[in-house]
Amino acid sequence: MPFDSNRVRRAVEEILGNEALLEGLDEATASELQQWGISLAEQIVHAAHSLDDSAADALTGPRLRALRKWMRLVRGWLAMQEKMSPEERQRQWERLAAQSRELYGAHVSLPPMERLTGKSPLDALKELRSWLEPSLI
Repeated sequence: MPFDSNRVRRAVEEILGNEALLEGLDEATASELQQWGISLAEQIVHAAHSLDDSAADALTGPRLRALRKWMRLVRGWLAMQEKMSPEERQRQWERLAAQSRELYGAHVSLPPMERLTGKSPLDALKELRSWLEPSLI
């Protein structure tokens, strides 16, 4: 397998094999988040395709860890938003915003939390994805 294929496969397996990234979500929302995470992992790995192994590891390792942390924050916010106090919901949203900037870049902002609050987890996830998808990573 070429370099990219092995690296992509490992990145995807890390997402597929990590139940903590999806626990507490209904099947449709979990599937949507997982597919989004896989897409982002593939983008991260492909961004390093022209680098040697050590340089690629230095670039992709921290970004893939940031992706998994970001997915856990998204999952937590989606799964628990209705049960959180308004203050806790806001704190979690701010943590998610900070992690989104780490993953996507300092230029990224999230939509106002109120746009997603009260929506079903799947609808909120799709809204978040449509907001962030145009951002380059």
